[in-house]
Amino acid sequence: MKKKAFIIALFLFAIIGNAQSTGFSAVGGKLLWENVFITSETNIPAIIQRHSRLKIISEKGPLYKGTATGVGSSCPETSKILKSEYNFDFEIEVAEGKYRVTVSNIRFTGKGKASTEAGKYYITNNELTATNIAEKDLACIDGYLNKIFTMTFIYKSRS
Repeated sequence: MKKKAFIIALFLFAIIGNAQSTGFSAVGGKLLWENVFITSETNIPAIIQRHSRLKIISEKGPLYKGTATGVGSSCPETSKILKSEYNFDFEIEVAEGKYRVTVSNIRFTGKGKASTEAGKYYITNNELTATNIAEKDLACIDGYLNKIFTMTFIYKSRS
């Protein structure tokens, strides 16, 4: 029992240690974005329909799963990779007064090139890369993800 409690405490400490103000984290060598939006809005299909490149692929009770293809964002002073479009998978879990969005499997899709896992650019030794340009890139993507998944202006970052 003590061993399980120690492992759980260690796991939680690792998550807290990797938490970033942008909502990104490195989990198992993969880039993950998560945010909780505080709202009474529960019409998730209406949120997704506003964006032609997002699509819900399954719905089971309060859990929606979907994909995004060919999305992009650009911000000043970011790396060249952000000039590429990217795809990702998402899950939206609705609870009373809020919904949680988790974005995973982010892949950059350059013209005529195979897709590249975003973690290649933003994860080093299973932690988010701490360079200035990586932080600017992730902040840019974070702003875009917040914008497309927000139905209201009030949101709470996962960290």
